[in-house]
Amino acid sequence: MERQRCKIIVDGKEYVIKGKINDGDIIKLGEKSVKIVQKEETVLEFSLSEISNDFVLGYMIGNYHLKVMINGDKVYVPMEFEYLLEKFKAYDPKVKKIKFQPNVELPVSDSMIKDFK
Repeated sequence: MERQRCKIIVDGKEYVIKGKINDGDIIKLGEKSVKIVQKEETVLEFSLSEISNDFVLGYMIGNYHLKVMINGDKVYVPMEFEYLLEKFKAYDPKVKKIKFQPNVELPVSDSMIKDFK
């Protein structure tokens, strides 16, 4: 949902919805109204507590180019690969199923974008 498009399946038929949509939105598909329900995803949950460890954890997450969701003192990343649990074991991750909605992005200014034509 974060890329402003999502794939949904209604009555066995697949639709791609473009534009910003959120969990719980109601959209019109032809004559039908459909409520969007986001699936839960398997994520790793980390508790933030010590600035030096938290900094290194953030650095490691960045090296893997993982999407991030922060909620209070908890950080969530998608468990896209089983080996991530092993790679992050020093940070005592918990495996959870949640409605993952990344909310941290690196801002990219227009001056950073180069045209190589």
